[in-house]
Amino acid sequence: MTSADIRERLVSALGLDLVGPEPGDSHESEVLPFAPSRWYLTGFLVPYEAKADERSDPEAAEQLELGATQPGTDDDEDSEPPSARRAFFPSSIGVSVLVPKGAERLQVEVSWGDYKPMAREEAEAAAEVPAKAEEKSRAAWERTPRSESVSIPVQKGSKKPIDVQGSDGLQLFVSSRAVSTTAASGDHIPSGTRAVAVFLVNHREPGLKEQKDTTTVFQARLSLR
Repeated sequence: MTSADIRERLVSALGLDLVGPEPGDSHESEVLPFAPSRWYLTGFLVPYEAKADERSDPEAAEQLELGATQPGTDDDEDSEPPSARRAFFPSSIGVSVLVPKGAERLQVEVSWGDYKPMAREEAEAAAEVPAKAEEKSRAAWERTPRSESVSIPVQKGSKKPIDVQGSDGLQLFVSSRAVSTTAASGDHIPSGTRAVAVFLVNHREPGLKEQKDTTTVFQARLSLR
């Protein structure tokens, strides 16, 4: 095994631990013993219209204290406590690309995971989910892999959001503009090139607080062709 192979395995393991399964992964239909928002730290999109307390991290203010001067020093005597800032979870992801002259459409592959609660008995029957005594009363969460393909215009973009079919509220926002070939970039960017930005936004209707993970989009991905 080469060092590149080892790095690739480490990156894959880190992604699975922090974000979750990728399309085609052996874990793509996993069953979790806890809600996915407690299991994964990033890679998810909360509903755009969710309330502020459901879109923010309640521990964010504590993290801001980590950089404060240790008590007992001269610098700490007159310093004011850092102001608390609410850190909001993302509701969208996006990508920007350059496309050549003559390109008319882009094929956007949107993939994500939806999680739904299931009875503990069903979870234990569906997969080997460890169930400690204190976990018996909690619901397990089953993942359903989702993917949709959307064709978007390149030349003019789209003034209105484009619905992702069968997603229950996911939308694509597309902007397109001509790239000016100035003296500085004229030798590198061909005439007629356009800059296209594609954003995936979670416009699902927010669910109840205890069921908020059912409307959150996990492992959100965008792929353009």
